[in-house]
Amino acid sequence: MRKCVDCGRRLTGHGTPVRCRSCSARANYIKRYGKPAEMASIKCEVCGESITDYASNHVKGSHRFCSADCRAAWVGVHNSISRGGDGIRKSKSDRDRLYYRKNVNRIRGQAVRYYRRNRSVILTKRQQADRRLKAEIIAAYGGKCECCGEAHHEFLTIDHVNGDGAAHRRALGGKGRKLYAAIKAEGFPKDRYRLLCLNCNISLGFYGYCPHHPERRSTVSHVPFTPGRKRTVAP
Repeated sequence: MRKCVDCGRRLTGHGTPVRCRSCSARANYIKRYGKPAEMASIKCEVCGESITDYASNHVKGSHRFCSADCRAAWVGVHNSISRGGDGIRKSKSDRDRLYYRKNVNRIRGQAVRYYRRNRSVILTKRQQADRRLKAEIIAAYGGKCECCGEAHHEFLTIDHVNGDGAAHRRALGGKGRKLYAAIKAEGFPKDRYRLLCLNCNISLGFYGYCPHHPERRSTVSHVPFTPGRKRTVAP
């Protein structure tokens, strides 16, 4: 096993070197200048750790770091300040949010122009994705109305077993695909949702029972959530 003649470190690779890379550079410096290179004790500008390095590597006004991680941290903060930021390192989502705010008009304009050029394709793909998602929901909940047995998928919809559908839709900020996506993300729970046709679902919501099973009754509040909205249901 070959070893460096100066420090004794193990030598690897091809050829017949007698010194490692560091010792070879040191020997070449001494051969050229007649003395060892000057060393300096410095502090990392990020973590404050003291390190020893060649003085020639740190000219006046240069920045000093103990590792690549500290250098990356400093560069991130420096770039933020130089671009008008507050000097605090930000995540990619924060940087994207700031970029969007600065370029919102251009980005929205590009989005509008793209939508106008590809409107028919976008709407077709969206409709296909919505129908696939609804088919998954229908299959997961038995494929037919639990009340009357209606099996045409065009008539089927999701009913909230506990009667909290309005509150759930308000929390989601929408219905349709948002509701179906939330149910899928929950793992299709059977204790919260069930499959009903539109007629049975609407009858339960308006009257508190379905004509198919009039013995199953529940109390329904017709007080509107939105103030000023008028809603009357015939008894």
